[in-house]
Amino acid sequence: CKAIPVTSADNGFIYNIYADDQQYIWEAGKAVVRFFVGNSFFKTLPVTFLGSVQNIQSINVGNQNDIAVSSWYGPSGLTVITPGGENAMYRQPNQKNPDASNVGGIVKDKYGRFWVCTFAGLQILNSRFKPFHPGHELFTGKDAPLSPKAYEIFINDDTDWVECYKK
Repeated sequence: CKAIPVTSADNGFIYNIYADDQQYIWEAGKAVVRFFVGNSFFKTLPVTFLGSVQNIQSINVGNQNDIAVSSWYGPSGLTVITPGGENAMYRQPNQKNPDASNVGGIVKDKYGRFWVCTFAGLQILNSRFKPFHPGHELFTGKDAPLSPKAYEIFINDDTDWVECYKK
């Protein structure tokens, strides 16, 4: 096992590590860094991310597996980039409500909609990332979340599992 030093771009904080299908490792901290397994070079991506990067995950957009980068403490909390990290395919518009820009994750359902977890609640976007429905309004009564602060979501068939922040 070889120790890999944290880059100066991360300011010493690593919040998430993701391995893609091409044997690259993605490291999220104050920036996003991509490096090849077994090598000691680091390459900071040319796409900028505002705030503190919290999550990196693969997401299928069209016929391509892109990379979704979620962040907190910025005006926009979700950026979807090409697999190589060169271009932003989607960037969440700046949000009036700061909690809506604190994004924990994104998942795609079987209908092609994207469910985005934010501290302002769930957002549902269509296949072109346009607002489809405020997701938090779907859950009422005994199915209502313990908190509007959605941290993570998992979809299995027709069941949505929502993790609420600190609940």
